[in-house]
Amino acid sequence: MSVIPILPKEMIEEVFSHLSWPDLSRAMMVCRLWREIGEQPARWREFELVVTEKNLNFKDTKVIEDTLNSARFSLVKHLKFQVRLDPKHRVKSQFDKMRRQDILEKIFKIVWEHPPMESLEVLDFAFSSCELELQLGNWCINPKKMSVIPPKLRSLTISLNTSLSAEQVQALFCGMKKQD
Repeated sequence: MSVIPILPKEMIEEVFSHLSWPDLSRAMMVCRLWREIGEQPARWREFELVVTEKNLNFKDTKVIEDTLNSARFSLVKHLKFQVRLDPKHRVKSQFDKMRRQDILEKIFKIVWEHPPMESLEVLDFAFSSCELELQLGNWCINPKKMSVIPPKLRSLTISLNTSLSAEQVQALFCGMKKQD
């Protein structure tokens, strides 16, 4: 006879509260009950969800939408957005470039509008697609969208490697001023 079925749910919850994120993920694979206990959104609230180019699909935004809307990550408060457009990667056509920029803007919008988000760290993200396009006023992320600050956002960190236009910076500061 296995010990697992006779452990009270409360005891499993207590043990899970002491596990690291990777260990919790592995424990959730043991059985259906452990998965249900581990999937509780409140348990994952403090998890830092990292969005990178590796875990994105540039054909559509369904992956990131489904992730943030899943039961497990629906209450996640800490997001890190690290999508570096590789300068060596050549987009084959103007259409592909426009499509990629459109997807990036949609992904940013999904992340930016995640209701429980309290902190966002943006590393190496190309808000503006390139220096020449910055000068022409073309952005991956429209400054107007950046001026509406998420209601629960308390911490926004943007690395020096992130390209922002003057208009985007101004929109962020205006949005933060309105929020106070």
